[in-house]
Amino acid sequence: VLRGWGQYFRSGNAANKYITTWFRSTFTVASPASYGALKLRLKRDDGAVVYINGVEVLRHNMANGQVTNLTAAGTSIWGAAETQVHQYRIANGGLLHAGENLISVEVHQKDLGSSDVGFDLSLKEAGPVSAT
Repeated sequence: VLRGWGQYFRSGNAANKYITTWFRSTFTVASPASYGALKLRLKRDDGAVVYINGVEVLRHNMANGQVTNLTAAGTSIWGAAETQVHQYRIANGGLLHAGENLISVEVHQKDLGSSDVGFDLSLKEAGPVSAT
């Protein structure tokens, strides 16, 4: 589980905010070939791009094309939508490596007027590789 929630301003100055916040964590996989797919659960405020071992696997509430540290999310997420969990099935397809793996998430705000930034992510095995 990877999560973060809170204020996103620089040096204690609420008027000097970042539009993008990055999170990352490592996890260990003994036998990557045994993972046919992964189940990813995500809450985000406002948009997110998820990478596994440097490969983009999910983009939520973000436009297509190049994303930079100044790219804004597509829409503002607030109220009950901030707690909504979105679920995805991601094919392994060689994403995972034996040993240490890296999952990273960049969370983007719609604009600098947002009062907080937050996300919650979990990644689990979605099922074994089919025997057929």
